[in-house]
Amino acid sequence: MLLQGYFDDSGSHGGDGLYVLGGFLAPDVSWARFSAEWQQALAKEPAIDYFKMSEAISLRGQFARWPAALRDQKVFELAEVAEKHAVARISAMVYKQDFDAHIKGASPWRELDSPYFLLYNQVVVLTVNFIGELGKRSLDISGATVEFIFDDQGLLGEDAVSWWEVLKQALAPEQVQLLVQQPSFGSDKRQLPLQAADLLAWSVRHVAEGGEASVLTGAVVQRLKRVPPYGGFVSADQMRDSLPELAAISEPYWPR
Repeated sequence: MLLQGYFDDSGSHGGDGLYVLGGFLAPDVSWARFSAEWQQALAKEPAIDYFKMSEAISLRGQFARWPAALRDQKVFELAEVAEKHAVARISAMVYKQDFDAHIKGASPWRELDSPYFLLYNQVVVLTVNFIGELGKRSLDISGATVEFIFDDQGLLGEDAVSWWEVLKQALAPEQVQLLVQQPSFGSDKRQLPLQAADLLAWSVRHVAEGGEASVLTGAVVQRLKRVPPYGGFVSADQMRDSLPELAAISEPYWPR
């Protein structure tokens, strides 16, 4: 069985608040059905070519000159498609203040100065832990593998992939067996599941920052809450504990 996780970030390229990396996990056959239904929802009048939550909220781009009520309906219908096909919603979050205090500038590697790298690593760990939990519930996960697809990040993505073998050293052997190939990065305009990940990541951040009361976000969040959650905040203690371990396993690959 091949599981695929599609993930996007929200807030990690600027601002002073919360960084989020989140997305959905599902079998590859489910993603094929998802894509067909997502495309139908996009094409439903009034049609849009692609979905991006920031454009929906600001009523620009694909949503320019849309009435808010019509926008709300389109976003909710897309959330219904994601909820129908995903087996888990996985997200990792960290506050900029905590990240700057415990990680940024504390290591000899420039890659670690980006919150994206921390959350990318955390999402991988959360995903393999979640699959392990499925096995503990008497579900057959023998032969299961997982593929990670992230929204394109340019140099950040290249850095993340370059650390792939290092990060695997911190996992248990049964977890490493799930990781048969390194992550890939794609365009959310071409890979429809990444549009769903964008919807989730934005919603998670908005709720954590106190925005669930809005009509749009509240309805979407209630729909997405039907998908089993896994993840949460990366605590200050986790960051303090992880840096020495990462340094230790990194020495053979990236001498300081």
